[in-house]
Amino acid sequence: MIDKIKSKKFSIIYFLSFFIYTAIILFNWIYYLGDYTCVALAILTGIYELVYIVFLRRKEAVSLGRSIARFFLYALASLSLLFITFLADNFINGYQETAWITGEAIGERYYGWEAVVNDEWGFAFFKIVFIPFIIYTIVYFSVSAYLKKKK
Repeated sequence: MIDKIKSKKFSIIYFLSFFIYTAIILFNWIYYLGDYTCVALAILTGIYELVYIVFLRRKEAVSLGRSIARFFLYALASLSLLFITFLADNFINGYQETAWITGEAIGERYYGWEAVVNDEWGFAFFKIVFIPFIIYTIVYFSVSAYLKKKK
């Protein structure tokens, strides 16, 4: 098990790097670490992802196409996780519509499924990201299984 982790260490770091962006937003790292630190962390993470796609993938015998396909899979997964947590937060803590310019609360506060449905922007972005994630995941694993079977 340890040998397998050591042999795939760049791929594991590549996978985890996509969830750093989500962690910065969800865990409010901007407040705790500072905005410049988080920007530097996001830039360095993006540079690592690019370096992995160009150079580090070769050390683990990952093709260029596979590394780019994983890029889109992991990016869609981290975005979907972000929107799922936002909708779960609305479900638990409630949602209240706000004015577009002033940001003041308008109307009543909704809880539960009503909050998820009434958050039109959040739900719209969730559908835009989550549906392609599901389709892409199915296609990715189908192609992976076909290529594995072909070998």
